[in-house]
Amino acid sequence: MYFILLAMILSIPIVGMAQTPTVDDEITLIQSEFGMEKQALVRQYMDLPESRSQTFWNIYQQYE
Repeated sequence: MYFILLAMILSIPIVGMAQTPTVDDEITLIQSEFGMEKQALVRQYMDLPESRSQTFWNIYQQYE
């Protein structure tokens, strides 16, 4: 009984690592899609004057 429990506990990290590439791909896809929507939202609500807009968006792109 203890052997089965120990085997289950030790196999949890292996199962988690097996799913990592798929999860990373999904996260990258979601972030790229969200990033586009997020930038449009920030642009709409920031309402920056033209004199500051270019500087802000350069910094924003570097940050993203």
